[in-house]
Amino acid sequence: MSPPMRFLMAPLGTAGDVHPFLAIGKRLQQRGHHVTIITHHHFIPLVQEHGFEAVDLQDEPAYSQTHNNPDLWHPRRGSQLGARFFLRHTMRACYQAFVERFVPGETIIVSNHSGFGGRLAHEHRGVPYVSVYTSPAYTISVVRPHRYGFWSPSAKTPFWFRRAYFWIGERLVVDAILGPEINRFRRELGLTPIRNLLRWLMSPELIIGLFPRWFAEPRPEDWPSHLIETEFPLYDDPRASQLHETVEEFLAKGEPPIVFTPGTGVVQSRSFFEAAIDACISLDRRGIFLTRASDQIPKPLPPMIRHFTYIPLRAILSRASAIVYHGGIGTLAQGLRAGIPHVVMPMAHDQPDNGHRLERLGVGRVIWPRRFSGPNLAAALESLLTDSRVAQRCRELAARIPADSVGPTVEALEKFAAASR
Repeated sequence: MSPPMRFLMAPLGTAGDVHPFLAIGKRLQQRGHHVTIITHHHFIPLVQEHGFEAVDLQDEPAYSQTHNNPDLWHPRRGSQLGARFFLRHTMRACYQAFVERFVPGETIIVSNHSGFGGRLAHEHRGVPYVSVYTSPAYTISVVRPHRYGFWSPSAKTPFWFRRAYFWIGERLVVDAILGPEINRFRRELGLTPIRNLLRWLMSPELIIGLFPRWFAEPRPEDWPSHLIETEFPLYDDPRASQLHETVEEFLAKGEPPIVFTPGTGVVQSRSFFEAAIDACISLDRRGIFLTRASDQIPKPLPPMIRHFTYIPLRAILSRASAIVYHGGIGTLAQGLRAGIPHVVMPMAHDQPDNGHRLERLGVGRVIWPRRFSGPNLAAALESLLTDSRVAQRCRELAARIPADSVGPTVEALEKFAAASR
């Protein structure tokens, strides 16, 4: 074991972004390191519940306003809305938190794809910095592009077109949105302006992809040589071994249900659940609806369906027949571990690419929001649930999920920390 270090971890975004850091941070704590979690006010109680030192970014009510804005899940406007929030409400606060806690030779910053403050602290103050990407979609590959929406270039698209596509996206879209705010702060710090911000955001020291190689084949042609892939760092709620008696009662009354959840960050989901009801009735299948947005659930529900505001995913997916969701990487990993088929309704961010990968692996189907209807959903579920090849493939991939899903990432962080002393 390496000597104890101080890890300053900044998970920014929704629960799917925060939970992996809690799993990684807990293991680092157990190995004797000091871990500080710097994150949104919304997650501070959860961070403290897990025993971490917490730094509150004090970003309410802006976080709630952004979180509840339906544009956050729009294919184009969502990324812009999220980026502007991080730049205006977390970048400076994160930078300040990092530099105030920096002890030379003892401190490592670990941040995700929204870690503008961490990247600036590294450049301005020399704090060792690790970029962590929860999904392969947040990396960049022109040679073999990821899936960014209903249509995006593939490896079969002419190379000149792919280069133009990414140049326009990076220079005329990303730099135009992010550049003014970042370069304004850079000038205050005495740093020169920059462009190609997506590439600048990646750590020049170590990048960790929190996904296995079989899920995202490496892109050695244009991925940075210091990008390594580990495993999905599966977060298990401490309550995962316990189900409320009402959940147990429902599960005991029939066949394994289909679990429907639009994701913790989605609050406008009524049409999603309406389609789910139609599909369950059509297939005569039982269902569980998971969402805290109770006002989005149509009422009354048919007897075959129950709504719960929260159930730990590990506990419920191990007793489910399939999962229908938005394509978030955390839910995806839990579904793969459970060995069940997936139906993904991707909206924005990394979700289209995640869904596309599940299709290629033979364990899922993608239904785009405009086509997400009861009949289409029923057809996709029927195809998945009655195909023995899908069942076999689900079992094969579940067997690839290691019992210790956090260990490889912690090992990489400790190795980097030892070299940074």
